[in-house]
Parts: sequence; structure tokens; C-alpha cells
Amino acid sequence: MNNARGHAVIVVLALFALALPASAQSASRRLTLGEAIQLALKNNLSVRVAGTGVAAAEGARERELATLLPRVTGDSLAKLQNSNLAILGVSLPGFPKVVGPFSYYDFRAGATQPVVDRQAYHRWKASQESEKASKLDYQDSRDLVIRQTAGLYLDAAADLAEVQATDSRVTTSEALEKLARDQHGRVWPRPWTLFAPKCNWRAIDRVCW
Repeated sequence: MNNARGHAVIVVLALFALALPASAQSASRRLTLGEAIQLALKNNLSVRVAGTGVAAAEGARERELATLLPRVTGDSLAKLQNSNLAILGVSLPGFPKVVGPFSYYDFRAGATQPVVDRQAYHRWKASQESEKASKLDYQDSRDLVIRQTAGLYLDAAADLAEVQATDSRVTTSEALEKLARDQHGRVWPRPWTLFAPKCNWRAIDRVCW
């Protein structure tokens, strides 16, 4: 379980690495949830060990089944030879000492079938149950990695969204601060001058309105 969580964390860290801006990583892209899960299943040690256990259990079942099946054997022989009659003690006037070559062939086939072998039968049934247990263990390892990877992926996505929202708020605050500074730098008329009477000083007589 610790190995599964450790590899899931590695996958999420890879997700963060791939989510970096283009300036930090030119060929970066963000993994989807399905891609992150597939990457975790492919590289997780627990899942790979469980898969190897399933393959070993299948091989053991097939070997135990082979002990219950008929065994067929075959043999063939082809022989080409010369015979020295002198060695065999045969010596006839006018008859060659060596005869041949001559050949002969031998083909044989056989089959065996255990009639009652309770031990082999029980070993075969036990291997079937062991194979089922290995498959369940493999599926449990996969489910664990999928759950952990999905949870970490969603947490990372939520954290990334929070960071982006914080950056947006910071940008908005900076814009408002700049606007406030610009407005503070402008010259505004004094309040009491807004309602003061306006006078025409060029006229001969001072006329105010």
C-alpha cells in the first residue's frame, strides 16, 4: 500500500511538472485524469508484482492440469548401415565380405492416462483457487492505485485552481491600486469653490452671477 501511494505521489508530481508554464518547460502539457491513472498503473510496482503473480498462478494451474490429461509419446528411428560378414564369422567363397548399405525404419507411439489420481485432482483444484486469489489481489492493487491517483489528481487540480484564483485577485488588486494612485495624483477643485459666484472682471462694473 505504501508503494502504491508513493508511486501515485510521483505521478501527481509529474502532473505538476507538466503543468508548468511554457516559459519554464517548452514542451509541457497538462495530463488528463485518464492519462494520470494509466501512467500510475503502468509504473506502479505493486500492480506489476501482482500481474506477475497472476501469470505465475496461471502457469501453475496449467501444469497441474497437464498431470490429469492423457500423455502421448512417439518415437521414430531410421538407420542406414553396412554389415561386415567377416566380423560376424561368415566367409563364403565368391561372396562379398561387406554387404549393404541397407536401411530400416522403426516408428512407435504410446499413450498413458491416469485413471484415478485424487492428489493430482486436488492440486489442480487448489491451483484454480490460487489463480482466482491472484486475480483478485491484482484487481485490488489496481483499484487502490486508481483511487489514490484520482484523489491526488483532484486535490492537485483544486490547489491549482486556488492558485490561479489567488493570482487573479492579486492582479485585480494591483489594477485597483494603480487606478487609486492615478486618481490621487489628479487636481480636484476645492468643495467651496464649486458654488462660489462667478464674476466678470473685464466689465466696467463688477458683475457677478
